[in-house]
Amino acid sequence: MSAQTSPVQIRAALVSVGGSPAPVLFTLRQHRPAHVWYFCSAGSRTVADQIHAQLDWHPDRDFIEVERFEELGPCYRALREQIPSLLKKWRIPPAEVLVDYTGGTKTMSAALVLAATEIFTRFSYVGGNQREKGGLGITVDGREKILYQNNPWTELAIREIERARDLWAGCLFDGAAEILRDTANRVPLQRRFEALADVADAMAARHRLDFSMAVTLFGKARKELPPLFDGRDDHGSHTFVREAIELCVSCKDEHASDVLLRELLDNALRTAAQHRFEDAAARLYRAMEMQGQLWLAETTNAPSRTAD
Repeated sequence: MSAQTSPVQIRAALVSVGGSPAPVLFTLRQHRPAHVWYFCSAGSRTVADQIHAQLDWHPDRDFIEVERFEELGPCYRALREQIPSLLKKWRIPPAEVLVDYTGGTKTMSAALVLAATEIFTRFSYVGGNQREKGGLGITVDGREKILYQNNPWTELAIREIERARDLWAGCLFDGAAEILRDTANRVPLQRRFEALADVADAMAARHRLDFSMAVTLFGKARKELPPLFDGRDDHGSHTFVREAIELCVSCKDEHASDVLLRELLDNALRTAAQHRFEDAAARLYRAMEMQGQLWLAETTNAPSRTAD
């Protein structure tokens, strides 16, 4: 039975081994990788040898062998220790490695997925339309089908989004922008992450009271964001950017005003959230001075002074 076509060239395959060799053979024959890395126990090492002996080409082979194959910790630790060494040894980028977690004990498969999601992006599992034991057993030989799956961490960038969110909440906008921009190169939604990085950069400029730069960066993001969400919920990002532009435009001439006063007070709170308490106090002092200027201007009907 023919398999789906893998979307990238596969130079190496990391496969868990145990039970029937047929699914592993099926995967390897579909891709004919130049390197095969067998994740096995001492007992299934012979199965790995049998698999390798049946290949009609001559890939290099390596073994990640575990003794305590029914314990998650030892399996995970062995993989985390040896995977980087194999990548370095053969100079293979992670994007060109296919991880197949069909074989082995359930614990070995769980450990393989857990360790591999930190490094790799391509996964496969061999299923089939016909199984033994009334559909509950192993796939019947000759009825295999490869199911390709993306790494959910790469697809969703959950950890990176959470880190960027936490940095934003702490008003560390430069750090959030750096994470978003770095992540953009590794996820399908690259342009969306880049646009959100621009928003974070704009907030960093706004926080530095560089309102002209903030207007430029927010303006760039305002053009980029709508088509990237294509009518779907943008979680208020477009409204946030629009309102931020209006605020920064009002503040960039640096004349004392109610808008700039509120921004100074907000800035003091953000600076305190960064644990920069002396700088936060300085902003509060400036806000108090500006409030006095506004009261004086209101009383005398005179124009307010600049914020400098």
